[in-house]
Amino acid sequence: MADRSPRLVSASTTTTAHRHWTRTKSIDTFGWGWTAIAGLLVASQMVGYTGFPVLYVVQALTPFVLAPSLPLALFSTRTGRHRLALANAFIAAVLLWLAVPVVFHGDPPTVSAQAPRLTIRFANAYYGNDRIDEAAASLLSTDTDVIAVVEYPQRLEQALERLGAFESYPHRLGRSSPDRGGIALLSRYPVLTSSFERFGDQPGIEAVLDVHGTSVRVIVVHPLAATDSGSFGTWEGDLSAIGGRINKPGLPTVAVGDFNASRWHPDFRDLLDDSGVRDVHEWLGHGFSTSWPADVLVPPFVRIDHALVRDGAVPLSIRNVDTPGSDHRGFVVMVAIVG
Repeated sequence: MADRSPRLVSASTTTTAHRHWTRTKSIDTFGWGWTAIAGLLVASQMVGYTGFPVLYVVQALTPFVLAPSLPLALFSTRTGRHRLALANAFIAAVLLWLAVPVVFHGDPPTVSAQAPRLTIRFANAYYGNDRIDEAAASLLSTDTDVIAVVEYPQRLEQALERLGAFESYPHRLGRSSPDRGGIALLSRYPVLTSSFERFGDQPGIEAVLDVHGTSVRVIVVHPLAATDSGSFGTWEGDLSAIGGRINKPGLPTVAVGDFNASRWHPDFRDLLDDSGVRDVHEWLGHGFSTSWPADVLVPPFVRIDHALVRDGAVPLSIRNVDTPGSDHRGFVVMVAIVG
């Protein structure tokens, strides 16, 4: 006869099964939760939509948000979660698509040794800088042809004057300001034409310099950051206006500034695409370098400070430099003028 007596399941077996179910449920919940967040970010990137401040911040962190999708796809494949694996494989593919211009950038053309050179030091000096004398000395220490500064307070202007900067850089444009609106261009080369006006809502500088007999256009910008609902529309308008400035053909052009936008923002990618310009950090193989924030314990995690070139301004080098007391890393860029 068959044994029909009830079988007893030990408490330890029940507990183990419950723990396994709980662990599986937790993995599924986390996996799909993260995938939903990454999926929404992917959707915004594919349609080119930013729309509101929270998404503006998340888009700046695109590589960090989307990168976990690759190991998650592999883990999901190994554990039989095929739908989760497929979703994350697609997300990882979108990240690769976004990174293609940063990774596969080509090399700038070879230029003649006789081509005129122009060096520019750019810095967001931070209007609340409490190390202003050090900042002024740092700006002069790189001995560039042009110094371009945003968040240019009067205290910095005075410190530069004390150090004799205006004798070394006799051609000056812009103005100082007690808030973020200060902007300046100091040049050793003569200024042929210039304008100091609003690019959208924020002040900007456009100057044509005489560089050893060659006209070169230099643009300095600082659009508003899209950190709240009131500033978001302004940021979009500022970037559009800046793109219009850069997009004027004819002269070799270098645009530098704190764009408050990264490669990962659709509006900034549109600026590059519409203007036919090249981002110097990317073109020279430094596209994953970062510039902000530079005043906290963690390293900078996003690049929002850029040098853009077009129409015969060929980058030769770029290096990041610290500006004492600032929350941004600046840079020194050298271009050759050809054509």
